[in-house]
Amino acid sequence: MKKEQVLIGLSGGVDSSVAVLLLQEQGYEVVGAHFLVNKSSGSLKKATEIAKKLKIKLCVMQTQDLFKERVVDKFIAEWKKGLTPNPCVFCNLEFKTDVLFALAKDLGIEKIATGHYVQKIDGFLHRAKDLSKDQTFFLSRLTKDLVKNMIFPLGSYQKDEVRKIAKDRLGIEFDSESQDLCFVDGDIKDFLKNELEVRNGEIRHFKTKELLDTHDGSCNFTIGQRAKISGQAEPLFVKNIQGDTVFVSNNEDLFTKEMLIRDISWYNFEPQGEVFVQVRHRSTSVKSLIKGEKITFFNKVRAVTPGQSVAIYSEEILIGGAVIKK
Repeated sequence: MKKEQVLIGLSGGVDSSVAVLLLQEQGYEVVGAHFLVNKSSGSLKKATEIAKKLKIKLCVMQTQDLFKERVVDKFIAEWKKGLTPNPCVFCNLEFKTDVLFALAKDLGIEKIATGHYVQKIDGFLHRAKDLSKDQTFFLSRLTKDLVKNMIFPLGSYQKDEVRKIAKDRLGIEFDSESQDLCFVDGDIKDFLKNELEVRNGEIRHFKTKELLDTHDGSCNFTIGQRAKISGQAEPLFVKNIQGDTVFVSNNEDLFTKEMLIRDISWYNFEPQGEVFVQVRHRSTSVKSLIKGEKITFFNKVRAVTPGQSVAIYSEEILIGGAVIKK
């Protein structure tokens, strides 16, 4: 009997490599797809070595222009609006998943797989067994129609288990994990200065509007970070950014009880009532009430940042995602 095929994005790193091995053990015939998104060829070399070792076909895709259009250019456009985007969230939906499904269709393959740490249970996405590596936040824009043909082999594994499998069974020592912004070499501030029209501006107190200092580019600031201003009796933090003016205030002023969201994507249905909302990847989800575009937190949340993505849960089940409006 012919084995069912599955197409997986193969970066050449620990996670996608082990995912291939686990899929093979589950009885699938695995086909790999490697995306070329920049000038570096290091990842291609690793992906090719893994494909050869595990005896799978590897499709190498020239996706530099598409990646720039759908991820990099969108990231820059959002920054130009004074927003702080999460490129990994829209990359997973608009680039990785879309390209994988398009290639799978061309190859006559129905299912795709990824190395994300997320569990798929009864058709719904649940947080990973290893909560410290849970990546449901980055998949918060996916819908049930997409996920029905997706496989996540690593969801029930701890990261240490995956590393051990990579070392013991693949016999390969891997480099450190990739960073969130794969298209930025070096400091994000230097990248933005090269891409944006950076102008000097003022730093003012949010409440009194008093001029406290000047700066050499608002792209150097994000909401919630401490502002280094000499001569202040108490620490001041970035409250918001309006054009070239950065407003700062004390830490207490950064907490808010509610927010508005936009570009909402529900996994299966639109909830009304109590949900859990996560406003950034590394934060804890907060019990909240949702009604349309308005979310009211049970407990105040610090540094809600326009442009950032949010993930919405029912307990540990992902039910949707959105972007913070204000």
